[in-house]
Amino acid sequence: MSKSANPVTSQAIPAKGHSRAEPRLRPCPAQVPAFALACAPGVARDAGAAASSDADAALFDLLAKWRVAEREHDRLWRDLDRMEGERRRAPKPQELLRRREDAKFFMLPVGDSFTEEWIADYAVVMGRARASQEPFCKALVARFDEIQRAYREWSTAEENSRAAAGLPEIRRACDSASTKAVELRASLLAMNARTVPGLLAKLAVISSVLGADALDGECDDILAQPHVTVDDLLTGVARDCARLSAAAAAGARS
Repeated sequence: MSKSANPVTSQAIPAKGHSRAEPRLRPCPAQVPAFALACAPGVARDAGAAASSDADAALFDLLAKWRVAEREHDRLWRDLDRMEGERRRAPKPQELLRRREDAKFFMLPVGDSFTEEWIADYAVVMGRARASQEPFCKALVARFDEIQRAYREWSTAEENSRAAAGLPEIRRACDSASTKAVELRASLLAMNARTVPGLLAKLAVISSVLGADALDGECDDILAQPHVTVDDLLTGVARDCARLSAAAAAGARS
């Protein structure tokens, strides 16, 4: 899955918000096929499959822990996005806007703001201009120093704004939640399913965490490419699992 992705699940997601709906699966054995019974660890047990799934008890427990970790990670990221959107931003100083004179200094169009990346790149080549006594070079250096100073002041104001809004704390919580989810994902990869219910549970929980809509989009992107790989086929399998999970959830609610 190569598109814009959640750092934990590699799910294709929007740049902002990246929330996803996860079905609450409560199917009844008489209403849905065996696959749906394995869509959540507790369902397989409640359906009388305990005898065949005891060998995968550790897998069921790990799946439950991972899904909780994913939900917590997503909740924290939504909080971070909301807090970032609500905080009071520091206004960009006029010195960071490209002026008419900047066209001759830096050969850039008028109007846009100078970015951190541009300032860092241009600082590398300013040594020769600083060594020159030519009036043009002196004016160039003075303008660049003005831009660099204004950016530093604005960047400091932005950091203070984020700190006042509590963003560093929530970001650290996001990083911690991400680390926990990734560690659980590694454990899940290393743990083999020993029974068919265990295998189906593994498929169903992972695909439902990724989300049917996101997987549909991934498959559409794949089909638009000239070649389909074996890895791409696995994306299709996950999409099918997510659709079946969603259908089972819809049937249980009706």
